[in-house]
Amino acid sequence: MTTELKGGGILTKLNIKGYLKDITNNEITKINTKAIKVKNKISYYLDQEKYTLKIISPTKLILKRSTKEIDSIIYFEENKILPSDYSLKDNNLSLNIDIRTDKINLNNEFIKISYTVIDSNNNYEYYIEMSE
Repeated sequence: MTTELKGGGILTKLNIKGYLKDITNNEITKINTKAIKVKNKISYYLDQEKYTLKIISPTKLILKRSTKEIDSIIYFEENKILPSDYSLKDNNLSLNIDIRTDKINLNNEFIKISYTVIDSNNNYEYYIEMSE
C-alpha cells in the first residue's frame, strides 16, 4: 500500500522477511515484520528494537539500530572498512567498531549485505526481502 505525503514523497507499507546470520558462530535471527519506506529509507521494529536502513547508493548503506540500552550506526560501503558507532544510553559511553563490507547486493525486492566485524573477525550476512 502506498500513500502520497504532503510536500512530496511516497510512503510505502512493506512486509519484511529475512535474517541476520552470524556465519562464524552459526547463529541466525529471523526477521518477519512490517515496515515503512519513504524515498531511500526503510524503517521497522523487531523485538522492540527500531531499525532504519538508509540507501545512499547501490554500494553504500547506513543501518541505525535503537534499543532501550544502545544506539548503533553501522556504515556499509562495499570493499571498505569503516568505523561504526555504538553508544550506551545509560552512561553516554560510545565505542567505534570497524566493519568491513564485503558485498552489497540490492534491488527493489531485496537487500543483502555481507560484512565482517574486524575486532572479533566474525562474518555476518544481513538479508531482507520486501513486498507490498
